[in-house]
Parts: sequence; C-alpha cells; structure tokens
Amino acid sequence: GFQLVQIARDAVDFGVQMRNLGAITGMSTSTLAGLHDVIKEAGGDFDRVSVGLSKMLKAQQDAVDGNKTAIKGFQDIGISVKELKNLSPEQLFYRVADGFQKTGSAAEKSQASVALFGRGGRELIAMFDVLGPELQKHVEEAAKASGITDESAAADAKWTQTIEQLS
Repeated sequence: GFQLVQIARDAVDFGVQMRNLGAITGMSTSTLAGLHDVIKEAGGDFDRVSVGLSKMLKAQQDAVDGNKTAIKGFQDIGISVKELKNLSPEQLFYRVADGFQKTGSAAEKSQASVALFGRGGRELIAMFDVLGPELQKHVEEAAKASGITDESAAADAKWTQTIEQLS
C-alpha cells in the first residue's frame, strides 16, 4: 500500500514540477514532460537542461534588446534577431535545435551553447546531435506517453495544495 501511495505522490510531484517549469519558460507542461523523458533516456541531466531553457529565453530577450553576445550566439547557429522576435518558447527551442544540427564545427557549437544556455548547453548539444531533426517527434511521442498535460498538472497542483492544507 505505502509503495503505491509513494508512486502516486512522485507522479503528482513530477506534474507540479513540470507545471512550475512551464510557468517559468512558457512551454507546455506536456512538452516539458516529453523533453524530460527524452533527456533522461539519453542519459542527460534534466535539471541542468531546465536551467539552460530559462537562460535560452533570457538570451532571446537580450538579443531582441540588442545584447551583442546574445545576438552573436543566435547568429552563430543561423538565427536572426528578426526571426527571434516572432518565436514562441517552444518554437525557439526547436529552431535552436535545428540551428545546432546545421552548425559546422564543435568550437562554434560550444561557443554558441554557452552564450545561449550557459553550462547546461553542453547537455543539449549532445541531444541535438544525436536526435537532430527527429527531436521534436521524440519529444511529442514522449509527451503523449507521459500522460502529463496542462490540465493534469493543474490538477496535481490543486491536489498537492489540498493535501498540504489537510496536513
């Protein structure tokens, strides 16, 4: 009995974690859950990647605001400031993945990843290289398999809040 309760709590905690990260990044909880599973399957560290996602979004805003380092980081992987202005967080993530896939040297990739993601970027480059154009498909499939949706994550958060109030 206790193990089943723990499994349920872990699942709820995961949904809440994805919802909170979604609130920070603007990405859907299902996409984040799928990305989590793809990164975990590839042996990566999702916590580092989630920090990297936040840094990527900051770099997007910095580039739009004229920050030369951020602009160069995006330009190194073929993304213009004009293009950045119109990309949602999810579109930006997949566009960056595509840009890294098409970028030549390891040095360019490394330099751009640090500019855009901080240290968490190295985890993502490996995933971009391995999955390349299939990344979005893998994330979408993992998202469906996870069962996490914006609605389920909201329910998880409400359940957690109710339990805390009862405790």
